[in-house]
Amino acid sequence: MKGVMSMQTFRMILLLGVVAAAVACRSPEGPYLGKANPESLEAAGKPVVLLNYDLSKRLAVDTPPVVSRNADRQLEVQVGLRNRTDIDTLQLQVQTLFFNEAGAVLYMEPGSPAPWTAVTISPNQTYYYKARALTPEAVRYTIRVRYAKGAQ
Repeated sequence: MKGVMSMQTFRMILLLGVVAAAVACRSPEGPYLGKANPESLEAAGKPVVLLNYDLSKRLAVDTPPVVSRNADRQLEVQVGLRNRTDIDTLQLQVQTLFFNEAGAVLYMEPGSPAPWTAVTISPNQTYYYKARALTPEAVRYTIRVRYAKGAQ
């Protein structure tokens, strides 16, 4: 009788565990609302963000980006990216996200992400990256830099 009781108890505990897991894993109703990491450099509004943890050892942004508006009132940014190494050529990708007054990303086409630009920087060279918003709505920007896929 004792063995039967422990088997029934085991089944009951197992059933309760499965039910609890099913309830806990249930997804919330409605669309997914992404949450930004409030401590990230992008969330802090930094103008240039290096996305790879060790990129700051190899790449320098010596001066703040130059920001202006052209005749069409489009926001234009330019920043110097300097290869700090003496022998390594850096293969990078650079992307600029422009934001409107409400903080929404301004896309080139509805829902399409901003393109990444391939950049090669020779040892001790400074590359001047430029970007222009496609609409005068842009009031803020973030330039993101990462290693090119497969390079590092």
